[in-house]
Amino acid sequence: MTGGARYGVEYALENMSWGVGVGSTVGVGKIVSIDTSEAERMPGVLLILHHRNTEKLYRPANSFEESSRPGESRPPFEDDQVYYYGSLWLS
Repeated sequence: MTGGARYGVEYALENMSWGVGVGSTVGVGKIVSIDTSEAERMPGVLLILHHRNTEKLYRPANSFEESSRPGESRPPFEDDQVYYYGSLWLS
C-alpha cells in the first residue's frame, strides 16, 4: 500500500454535478408541501430531488436487502413520512 489511490471526488469529469442531501429537522412527521422555488433559482442549482419528482426506487430482493444495506431499510424518497431526525428528504 502506497496511499496513492485516488478517491472518486478527485476525478474531474466534464459536466459533473454534485448533490447535497438535506435531512429532516424533526423526529417524526409528514411532508405536507415542499416549496423549492427559491432554491431552484439559486446559481448552479440544476434540480431539487424529493419524493414527488423522482421515480420509485425498488428494494433489493430476498435476503440480499438485509446483508447489503448500510443501516437504512427504506429507499430514499420512498414516501412523505419523516421517520427520524436527520432522515434524508431533499437532495
